[in-house]
Amino acid sequence: MNHGESSIPKINEGTKARYSELLDQWKPLETEGKLLIENAVPTFNKLASEKGVGVLFVK
Repeated sequence: MNHGESSIPKINEGTKARYSELLDQWKPLETEGKLLIENAVPTFNKLASEKGVGVLFVK
């Protein structure tokens, strides 16, 4: 990815195709990660706090 985003990119068709494949693979993972951070982590933290256990911090 950095190769294709450099200030003087030398992008060939193979790089473009692979970058596109990786973005297609990343999109559902990014969505899943956001859902975990927005839903699962707060739920876990609430339960952990009720049990007196440390919570997760997300930057």
